[in-house]
Amino acid sequence: MRPYTLPLLFLLVAVPCLAIAADADAKDEEQGDTTYVTASVALKVKPHKVRAKLREFEFRRTMSPDVLEMKKLAAGSCERIYVKAKGLVGPIDYITSRCELTGYAYAWRETLIESDDLEEYESFWSVEETTEGSTLTARIRIKLRTSVPQRLLDMGLKRSLRRSLRRVAKELAPPKK
Repeated sequence: MRPYTLPLLFLLVAVPCLAIAADADAKDEEQGDTTYVTASVALKVKPHKVRAKLREFEFRRTMSPDVLEMKKLAAGSCERIYVKAKGLVGPIDYITSRCELTGYAYAWRETLIESDDLEEYESFWSVEETTEGSTLTARIRIKLRTSVPQRLLDMGLKRSLRRSLRRVAKELAPPKK
């Protein structure tokens, strides 16, 4: 295990993830024996606009200031994505599989394929239509290969998720008049 894994995780965990508005908050959600960090944001745009923005690979690559590099390794119904992110001592890299799902206005699940530092990484994102636009919801679970308290890890995940989701909300906000 690299010595910078924990500090890096606070910067990295939600790298390919989305954002929370300033008035929203992330929370823990129990599902069986597993705890996920969950967050939602109300957006004043229709789901098709959210979907179009989130399908832009370049936008996803720039959602988090902690991403140094992001490459699409394979396209198709499930993308394979390589990510290199900032750490306090040095960069960390990992590979995920990102698959679009049906049954929502727009949704995908992302799972870990390979990493020296992460034992588990799972995220689920969905966009659903509302009367005022849409709601973007994220649910993430990350587990390190070291014995770091999960509560501490989840606190960092919440902070990182908020920063990324604010970027999405800002990008999709209607222009000011």
